[in-house]
Amino acid sequence: RTFMKKLLSLLLCALMLLSLANAESVVQPKPAAERASTSNLIASVKTTLKKKMATRSGPGTRFTSTGTYPKSTEVTAIEKYDVNGTYWVLVEFKHKDARYRAYTGLKRLKASSSEIPNANYTSKKAKIDTETTISYGPGTNYAAYKKKLAVGTEIKVVGVESGYAHVDVNYRGKVRRGYIPEGTFSYIP
Repeated sequence: RTFMKKLLSLLLCALMLLSLANAESVVQPKPAAERASTSNLIASVKTTLKKKMATRSGPGTRFTSTGTYPKSTEVTAIEKYDVNGTYWVLVEFKHKDARYRAYTGLKRLKASSSEIPNANYTSKKAKIDTETTISYGPGTNYAAYKKKLAVGTEIKVVGVESGYAHVDVNYRGKVRRGYIPEGTFSYIP
């Protein structure tokens, strides 16, 4: 019994030291292997909605609206962004037999802020080299936007997951966030 208490104390100390080390380190995107799908997401949280889910393509009102979904929609919360004191959560869900990722306010979810990991993104400028489709998630099994990205379109790459770049692109006075295959763009120095 004493041995178990000492072991538990050592584990708690190690976790605290690890947390402090991570807090001071440079924030980098999660490796693709950790974010390959919601079944592989280490800290994702399955949850339900408190009310209808209004969504955006990115974390905040400067991003395009992607629709409103019923309260019965089952979602997986992937990560959260603090935008001027308001948490926006990247969620994954199915709607009409298609998979989507979109952002919604934390207030719409039956989950607490402490359950959902913080987002870890950087931002690099790039341009499209090959006309490509922008999708709602990292793979061909996600719904896609109707409009393709033309060659020469400037984008910001905010992360990479499973061979897809998570990108921001200007669209009709707003910003649209989505996923495009790696190899369809080049970074701007």
